[in-house]
Amino acid sequence: MSDSQQRGVVLIVVLWIVVLLTVLLAAFTATVKVDRHVATDVVESVQARASADSVLAYLSGLRMADAELWPEMLGQVYKLQLNNMQLRFRIIPETAYVSLNTASVELLQRVFEAAQTPDAQQIAEAIVARRSTAIDEQTGAEVAPKLFTSVHSLALMSQMKLETVQAVGQWLTVDSEHEGVNLLFADPSLLYALVPDEAEMLLAGRAENGARELVPVNSSIMQQDQGDIVRVQVELSSSASKRKIEATVAFDDSERGYHVMRWNEYNAHFSLE
Repeated sequence: MSDSQQRGVVLIVVLWIVVLLTVLLAAFTATVKVDRHVATDVVESVQARASADSVLAYLSGLRMADAELWPEMLGQVYKLQLNNMQLRFRIIPETAYVSLNTASVELLQRVFEAAQTPDAQQIAEAIVARRSTAIDEQTGAEVAPKLFTSVHSLALMSQMKLETVQAVGQWLTVDSEHEGVNLLFADPSLLYALVPDEAEMLLAGRAENGARELVPVNSSIMQQDQGDIVRVQVELSSSASKRKIEATVAFDDSERGYHVMRWNEYNAHFSLE
């Protein structure tokens, strides 16, 4: 093999080595970026959880120290600056949601009608039948009621579509046994669904009175009881990201002052605006 041929072979080998090193460098750079994003996500998740735990501890101590202040805090958005991050939180009574385990057929029907669900009445009746004691037609034995333990368990019912559960899920609860809805704190979209003719008046009254005085509403589904269970909605945001955690909590007289009934940090849907 001549010298020129050898130089040509060496050049090809060198070019292949350069290409290989370039590919390896690109892969390494991509891996570093992914690892950095994963690490950032983990850090932000830990920060959000710690912030939510701190809010719960703060609320527990405040409730024990000044119980009279507690009702005035419901529905209000509170802000706290943490270095370059902003922490905001709000307390909403669980009675502001429709209880799958105790709401009437009429109330459930209104909810599903608002989601434009076909056969809304039949679905509402099926929900009430499921959670009620029944008699087996063949054996005559008593069939125990099946209470809902999760809003998403609605999707297991034969009459229900997943799209419907996704549409109404934010209005429902299984963690509180109340019959009506506390219109002082209900989500605006739920107000328009339940009392469309009075929703504007209610929202205007909230803005004026700070959600502590109920504008007179002629509705059979209205409930003013705040109950003992609340949702604590926590939002931790920076210029680059935003984390939301929603915890369903029962505050009590235990040593800790509360216990968490439900913790949602992956698909929490609420707005503090």
